Amino acid sequence: MVTGEADPKDRILRAAMKCFAEKGFSATTITDIEMAAGLSRGAGGTYRHFPSKRAMLEAAIDAELALNDEMLAPAPTSLEAAARGGLEQLDHQRDLTRVLFRDLDRFPELQRRVVERLVHSPYRVVAERTARVAPGVDAEAVAVIMIGALVNVKVIEAMVGATPAGVSEERLVATWARLYELIIRDGLAERTPPVQSKQPAKRSKRKAPPR
Repeated sequence: MVTGEADPKDRILRAAMKCFAEKGFSATTITDIEMAAGLSRGAGGTYRHFPSKRAMLEAAIDAELALNDEMLAPAPTSLEAAARGGLEQLDHQRDLTRVLFRDLDRFPELQRRVVERLVHSPYRVVAERTARVAPGVDAEAVAVIMIGALVNVKVIEAMVGATPAGVSEERLVATWARLYELIIRDGLAERTPPVQSKQPAKRSKRKAPPR
């Protein structure tokens, strides 16, 4: 049950997303959402805010995407903070990701909206930030590799209940940040022209004029 939300509308949206992720859109009933939101069963509390289950799905997705944008917006203060923020964001996206894979092929417009803001937008933001600090690297490829590493960890964790090789989050964050730092340094080195050593100018030998 979703608790702690003062606004009944917010409770309904969070409960709906949780139910859709666990049961799927078709299998979820209005009663399921009412019970998960702590509303009276069959009293029609959800219909005071949303006209249909589809309207709840769309509003719940928009709320999740807005929070995702909010988490992505501030630039991280360090590479370690970037890694931790990425992992936290992936944890938050788990229910929405399950809904995306399970149900959104039935709703192409919602699917496009989620893919653009949940997938393409973060890669674009990371690529732009990388290009600003290391103009000499392929920023888009770097974004794919660095985000992909974090996504892979969370996918395996969801599948088997543990991180790959049992690597702790602290070790993962430290190593991820170190790799990113090396990539940035390499990009800066590519951009910086080599320093030319100054050789003393050679004096041309003039032949003595004939006498």
